[in-house]
Formats: sequence, structure tokens, C-alpha cells
Amino acid sequence: METVALCDVDSVRLANGLKQLRTSKPDAKPDTYADFRRIIDRKDVDVITCATPDHWHALVAILAFESGKDVYGEKPLSFSLGEGQRMEKALLRHKSVFQLGTQIRAGDNYHRVNELIQSGVLGKIHTVRLWKTGGTGGLGFPPNETPPATLDWNMWLGPAPFAEYTPVRCHGSFRSFFDYSTMNAGLSVSGRKP
Repeated sequence: METVALCDVDSVRLANGLKQLRTSKPDAKPDTYADFRRIIDRKDVDVITCATPDHWHALVAILAFESGKDVYGEKPLSFSLGEGQRMEKALLRHKSVFQLGTQIRAGDNYHRVNELIQSGVLGKIHTVRLWKTGGTGGLGFPPNETPPATLDWNMWLGPAPFAEYTPVRCHGSFRSFFDYSTMNAGLSVSGRKP
């Protein structure tokens, strides 16, 4: 498989992505874009890898399905249940293929846990409790700023409600804001004996 195009709304991150690609594939010569729709419009692209902030996942996938492309998307599947349902409808209507990437589960540790559960050595599993530790790490309330010239802030926001730019809303810490991610929501799920 050949990577023919890369996209990022931040030109610094796009340049870093290109550099990383060329580390593993020195002969790679992908076209670069600030707008993912330019890649979706290309007839020579078969598969889109979507590694955007969460609030973009469904829209990128749906537009890719509509243009006859398959999608490898990172978790979470979508921002909401409704978005996931619309993705499924578009996927089926256009007969596309979708794979959700949860890379951590591809590791040996997770495979071993699966083997233990499947072997029956733990007995019949009747209760599952999940939780998420961590948090925002104290982002504080930094003032709004003018977005850096390298970042198309309006495109980054995309389908999310408009907000003034502040660095903590973007890139590595966007998951602390419910407008862009559901990943920091508390979760407690319990099963019960059948």
C-alpha cells in the first residue's frame, strides 16, 4: 500500500507527519493538504485513514463512503450514538468497508488476556466494571489567543460549536473538552449474572 496524500489543518503537524512517513519510507512523495476533502475527491485514493479529533470522525467517514472509499478510523468510532448510526447507514448504502483501530488491543498483553478469558480458566464471567482514571491535569483557564498562522482554527473546529482559540482546546489536550471528545467522560458499567 502506498501513501499518496497526507492532510492536517496545522502546517507544522503536517510537515512533522511527512517527516515521520519519510523516516520509514524514504521514497514516499505524498501530496499534502490542509483540507481532507481534497483527498476524498481524488480518484486514485482507495482508503482513508481518519486520525482527526473525535468530533470529525463521523463526517470524514461518511464523506469518504459517499465517494466510494473505505475507511480505517481511530477510536472512538464517533462523537455520539447518532453519528455512529449515520456512519453505519452510509457504510451500508455505499457498500464500503470500515475498520475501527484500537491499537493498544493489538499488543501481546491484550492477546494474552483474551486467551485467558477464552480458555475458561477464570470461570464464567458475570460482572464487568470499567473505569477511567486520570483527568485534565489542571488546564486552568488560559486566555483566548489569535490562532497561530500555521493552524486553520475554523477548519479544526469543523462541526463543533464555535469557540475562540486557546492552545489547550487544540491538539494534545482537546479531549478535555466535551465539544471535541467524549473520552474523558466517567464510565461505570456493570454486568449481572444471567
